[in-house]
Amino acid sequence: MKKLLSLTLISIMMVGCSNEKDLADHEKKIEALEKENLELKDKLSEDRADYNEFLQETDRTSRRFMDLLAAEDFETLKAEFPVEFEVKNNAIHLMEPEGNLPFEVELAKQSKHIGFFNKFDDMTEISYYMYNPQHDSNSLVVFHYDKDNQLEYVSLGGR
Repeated sequence: MKKLLSLTLISIMMVGCSNEKDLADHEKKIEALEKENLELKDKLSEDRADYNEFLQETDRTSRRFMDLLAAEDFETLKAEFPVEFEVKNNAIHLMEPEGNLPFEVELAKQSKHIGFFNKFDDMTEISYYMYNPQHDSNSLVVFHYDKDNQLEYVSLGGR
């Protein structure tokens, strides 16, 4: 009986010691995770600020394109933007992507709001919904930028 009692006491003491060690290990892990959490919060705040700045720059560039089209300033449009197009019937016919709908001057003059903004490492897209009075519907215009935020092409979606 004494042996059993002694064995039980020794077991309890060993368990108590291992719990203290486990507790210390867990506290170290918690401290490391809290530090990592703070670092991630700081990084997220920086990324959010960069994202907002990038969105504003991309939006400003895309709206500049549409403003030049609305003003029918095709020479400045060709000089400022590396997209190929032909002017026909009061619209620009964009060469890329293939099968693109014409971007009408009247459509560029209409009210517009951002449909979506996608930023990836290798490219960025920003789209606008623009009211099209000819069809009593919204048209979707998508601007595609490369990784350096240079306009690659503009595509018009369906109505």
